[in-house]
Amino acid sequence: MVSVKRERELDFEDDEATVPVKVGRSSEDRRSRHCPYLDTINRSVLDFDFEKLCSISLSHINVYACLICGKYFQGRGLKSHAYTHSVQFTHHVFLNLHTLKFYCLPDNYEIIDSSLEDITYVLKPTFTRQHISGLDKQGKLYRAYDGTTYLPGIVGLNNIKANDYANVVLQALSNVPPLRNYFLEEENYCRIRRPPGDIMFLLVQRFGELMRKLWNPRNFKAHVSPHEMLQAVVLCSKKNFQITKQGRILLYHIQGCCGLSVLVHERSAWCIGRNQEETFKPHQSVPRFHAYILQEASSSRFGEWLIVRPL
Repeated sequence: MVSVKRERELDFEDDEATVPVKVGRSSEDRRSRHCPYLDTINRSVLDFDFEKLCSISLSHINVYACLICGKYFQGRGLKSHAYTHSVQFTHHVFLNLHTLKFYCLPDNYEIIDSSLEDITYVLKPTFTRQHISGLDKQGKLYRAYDGTTYLPGIVGLNNIKANDYANVVLQALSNVPPLRNYFLEEENYCRIRRPPGDIMFLLVQRFGELMRKLWNPRNFKAHVSPHEMLQAVVLCSKKNFQITKQGRILLYHIQGCCGLSVLVHERSAWCIGRNQEETFKPHQSVPRFHAYILQEASSSRFGEWLIVRPL
């Protein structure tokens, strides 16, 4: 069964590898600049907060998002699920979720148009140091594509099932300036080399992605799903923390803060092309935290309140 699945994935990879590419001012180039299907894109159904898996094969290899219905499909070759979907439902515009390139199927040419930049920014928000330094100096409201107004950094996190205990901690951490500033700038940790077989660095990557989505001033909607971040927590904690049942806020917070701090420190040692002094410099911007639980007299009514304060 595994070998069959692997062969199928290789077929999709081969399909992509054999796609003919023309060089120069060809008809392909002219169509790239004048795609007739851009007006069929439906931004209201686009949601990039979930795991990048093909909705049919459940593979994470060569995944494309259909920009008309929002579903994920694998490949773009003649035998691929994306190609079949484009022919069956006449959905023509697709986005490669890894390369951030747009393609028209089944014609199979790359689409180049500046009007699509807002979609790539929602998929992968980027922040300059100048932008990050001004986050605490303004409280400007932004309007999402769906018409709702929101304040970046103060947006809702979806409660998938019983993960509200985790949402509280993620919201608190996203508003601690030193930690926020570090993870908003992806260059701080994107080039860190992982030790062989290591899965814990996935927690750092997913937390950074979630942080940038929470502070994105150009969101299509005024809420964010922590689905990928929570899946990383479930995996790295060996299912000690679950999406389907409640967990202890204090324990989650302490392990989350200490885990992120230690992970950035340890994984930075694997960074290529840096000396020891430069390697550990990013870690110095990751603060330590104290967590305090204030218990009211009637705990059944008030429960636990979490206050996060940097030293």
